[in-house]
Amino acid sequence: MILNPAVAIVCLAFALPRLAILVLYGPVFFDDSADFTLYADRILAGTEWLYSPETGSGMPITYVRLPGYPLVVAGVKVLFGEHFAYAVVALQTALSFVATLMLFAFARTALEYRWKASAVASCFAITLSTLLDLSILADSFVTSLYILIICGIGSILIGPGSMRWTQALALGIAAMSLLLLRGNGMIIAATLAPLAVVTVVSTRMEHSRKALCALLMVLPMIFAIWSFQTWNEHRSGIPFVSTGAEHAAFQPLFKMSRAGNNPFDDPDHPFERTIRENARDYLFTDIAGVISALHDEHGLTHPEITAWITGKYTSTLIEHPITLARSVTT
Repeated sequence: MILNPAVAIVCLAFALPRLAILVLYGPVFFDDSADFTLYADRILAGTEWLYSPETGSGMPITYVRLPGYPLVVAGVKVLFGEHFAYAVVALQTALSFVATLMLFAFARTALEYRWKASAVASCFAITLSTLLDLSILADSFVTSLYILIICGIGSILIGPGSMRWTQALALGIAAMSLLLLRGNGMIIAATLAPLAVVTVVSTRMEHSRKALCALLMVLPMIFAIWSFQTWNEHRSGIPFVSTGAEHAAFQPLFKMSRAGNNPFDDPDHPFERTIRENARDYLFTDIAGVISALHDEHGLTHPEITAWITGKYTSTLIEHPITLARSVTT
């Protein structure tokens, strides 16, 4: 297959920038990379991370980050020690290469022209995926799985017009893996739902088989959500998947505040008063201090802060949708 000139171009577009960056800079570490390596170290240190709550005012790593990527990093650390970063990058690059070839194959079928397919796959190969593949972040795996799922569903949609139960289950497990890797994996997987629905409905199968395939695509995600909620309830007393919204929900509300429409203006609400006192300029860098103040002054746990700020964001979105949208987009 690689002897095919169109495929060879894709392979070169994939390999050359990655090799150049890896030789010049090595694996890339971002601020978030430290969270994953620290989580991996906790996993390797014993089983305490499985049942101990996060009680400090700092970032609760095992609440925010999902354990999928840290487990990969931990396993690679056991095998390769201090050279783990190169091994992680190799795994990510291998899956990304498979996704790129899958994209080429799908584009060739859909566009019916190999050079157009080569252009599509080559463009993907030299985009942001290059940096993600070489970084100690979950994003590379997430991107590759997303492409694989799209190509898998799309191939069924434009192909034989039927779906095997094993294909449906594989797609469901791949979607579940998005959640194992990122706290917002459920949202990422939800963007694939319309394509999945159209594909299942349009297949030339009996209704019972359609229902079975739809169920197999959804059940792994439902199981994963239930498992994380049960696990975190055992640790913290509150069922949740991730507390990533603890930071994320503050950001649009802070932008709204900087635009002159402060949603934290209730003079009688103790939490909002604490936010006004600690968010000097309503910048992203103020969020950590606000969360620490809510924890220290009011005794709120991270899941409780997450639940409250998520509710505040939702109510603000309902009451002032245009103002919030304008603040976020400007």
